[in-house]
Amino acid sequence: MEKTVIVFRARSTCNDLKLNVSVNHSTVLTPVLDSDFREFAFDINEVDNTINSISFEMTGKTADHTRIDNNGNILSDQVIEIESLSFDGIGLGELFFQKSCYQHDFNGSQSLSNHRFYGTMGCNGVVELEFSSPGYIWLLENM
Repeated sequence: MEKTVIVFRARSTCNDLKLNVSVNHSTVLTPVLDSDFREFAFDINEVDNTINSISFEMTGKTADHTRIDNNGNILSDQVIEIESLSFDGIGLGELFFQKSCYQHDFNGSQSLSNHRFYGTMGCNGVVELEFSSPGYIWLLENM
């Protein structure tokens, strides 16, 4: 079993929005976000030849967090942004966004569906990244 240090940078445009971070569906971190990007870290224990997942779940978003004009255009919105993710000091860069899936239901207004993640969470939902262990081999195979 190997220990891997996961580091990510995130911020929220609103104190009402919450972020729960899970590894293999167990919460490991509930960071307090503010308007400036901050760095957060946690360790995971990897078992070789297994599939792991890191999930970022946004909660707390309501219709009041989005201002819309009479034509349905968004005037302002409250979001959580995840700027970067690294494994043992190796930044995933675009690989994080390419390999992550953002599952949400547009805050209850549509059916639950999967979306590409571009770094911004604008709806309550889950961004999940799955990777095989050991993580450094997965990085080499996917970079």
